[in-house]
Amino acid sequence: MSTPGRISLRQSIRKAVSRRFLRSLPWLLALASVVAATNPVRVSPTSPDYRVYATNERAGTVTVLEPREARAVATIPIGGRPRGIAASPDGRFVYVAVAAKGDAGNAIACIDTASGRVVRHLASGTDPEQVAVAPDGGTLWVSNEDAAKASAIDVRSGKVTAAIPVGEEPEGVAISPDGR
Repeated sequence: MSTPGRISLRQSIRKAVSRRFLRSLPWLLALASVVAATNPVRVSPTSPDYRVYATNERAGTVTVLEPREARAVATIPIGGRPRGIAASPDGRFVYVAVAAKGDAGNAIACIDTASGRVVRHLASGTDPEQVAVAPDGGTLWVSNEDAAKASAIDVRSGKVTAAIPVGEEPEGVAISPDGR
């Protein structure tokens, strides 16, 4: 029972789980997967430079979000089918796995977080699905879905240095923070 003028916890939960919330649930889950992805950058929610980057596969773009204000602040054209995404350890770059579509080929797009622009494309192997950044920032690991491989990419040279068979349709890739 609740006191008049106050709502109970049960009523609060009912309000939170409104139709509006449920309609936005797929978007929130997609955003949560971006935030929880293999991203070695450690930032505080109160950091003035804290941004969230979300890939939009059908639109061929990346949306930059301002989480404290719960709004989109920029849309970056990428081309192709942007999929997996991860930030460099120093936060200067965001790497986006881009699968071929139309004129755009398979690549890792490198977004400069200061300018909000794609500054470089790295080799990726075929059909890149996800990307993870090594703790030192020097190597990217990519799951190549159609090739059934995981590829290592040297960030400095922009070239694939290894392509390792891993099994049918690898969807993700992660790096343990302790190197084990």
